[in-house]
Amino acid sequence: MRTVIFAVFVIGYFALEIVVASRNAYRMEPEFIFGEFVAASQAVTLCGTLKPAEAGRFDANFSYAKRRAIDAAGQARTTESTAAIEAFVRSQEADGRREVDGLVDRLGCEDIEVFKLRKRYENFARLNLPTQESDWSAQRESTPHDGLPPVDEIQ
Repeated sequence: MRTVIFAVFVIGYFALEIVVASRNAYRMEPEFIFGEFVAASQAVTLCGTLKPAEAGRFDANFSYAKRRAIDAAGQARTTESTAAIEAFVRSQEADGRREVDGLVDRLGCEDIEVFKLRKRYENFARLNLPTQESDWSAQRESTPHDGLPPVDEIQ
């Protein structure tokens, strides 16, 4: 009897893990990450104070996230031109900025959601993402299509 209860518990646990992982998979998509960068940027533009060094690091990371979003959109929209894909990403960026504008208009700069976006800006500025196109190209060429590093690099 204990074995059956244990087996049911283990199977239930793994089923729960699979459901949670599948629900949060979108958070790893470049388009979602870029949207988070856009929201944080707009919140700080409207309600924060920009420190020059922090703004420079954020802008470099923002550019990387945007390049990744364009690349992902290009892989998903293989029949469209590069200009159309870039226009799509720009429209997504504009939509994200308008959404934050509406949030600030409704709730004000002191709201907890706006505060979270401003904190996200600081956290994104601390990321150490590749900033040069050559760094980005080298990473893209050395990374297999599944996004994982080659096996010999994992230690």
